[in-house]
Amino acid sequence: MEKLQINTGGQPVVLEDLELLQDSPRKIFAALLSALTGGVDVVLLGEVSRLVQESTSTTYTLALSDGTLMIGGELYPFAAQVIQIPKGIEPYICLKEEDEDFRTFDNNQKHPTRKKLSAFFSAEPAGVKSWKLNDLQTLQDAMAAAGNDAGMWVYNPDNFENGYKGYFRMRYLKSGDAEFEVNLSSALTEAVKPGVVCTLNAMWRLPEFYRTQYFKTLDSDEVCLATWAADSNLHIFTRDYIEGMSNKPMIRNIYYKWKLSEMIEWERNLQS
Repeated sequence: MEKLQINTGGQPVVLEDLELLQDSPRKIFAALLSALTGGVDVVLLGEVSRLVQESTSTTYTLALSDGTLMIGGELYPFAAQVIQIPKGIEPYICLKEEDEDFRTFDNNQKHPTRKKLSAFFSAEPAGVKSWKLNDLQTLQDAMAAAGNDAGMWVYNPDNFENGYKGYFRMRYLKSGDAEFEVNLSSALTEAVKPGVVCTLNAMWRLPEFYRTQYFKTLDSDEVCLATWAADSNLHIFTRDYIEGMSNKPMIRNIYYKWKLSEMIEWERNLQS
């Protein structure tokens, strides 16, 4: 590490001194980030909420919260955004670097004296550099993974039916287990597709064998989580739909958090 030595008596100051003052904190933060996360150099400083506002046959509208992206020792703040994305495409987070405060130097040339760093969301790669949002960990997740706790949350934001908004996400635990969380709500009182909540793509398939689990919702009704052998996709239906009684009122709010091992144990008990 380098630091300035300050002396009295008219110490000369050169541009390299200013560079040292600017670079030292960045290097310190970069070293701390790497140490805390086991070498990860790009993280989100907090969870970015991803709520589906609307879904059609070809696109979905996603509301993303504000936050900060940390790359090495530099911070890229980003504002909350609502973007429309084609079905099957994940949102990207992209970097923007803007030159500001142009000044005229002694040689009569004009140069920017500040650079503004920020980030934004997009349906495609853009800006100076970009990453798929699902590929980035939060600082907390990266630290937990480095401590052999859990991996990052991965979101599956599209293919919600019947006006449901919210999220479905999962993460792998270092123990070999997987953790799921569903948080959905709908303002509809009558279902357009009775009993259907959402279909999640093959990245969410449950391994080894077909399994189904029922779990309580906030309205004290029941919904069903299932993997069909025909397509390996993960589906969520209301239980009455599975049992052929699709005329029941819609379930307005669904929240549940569970582990894959709990599902396996549930099915073993069912079969015994």
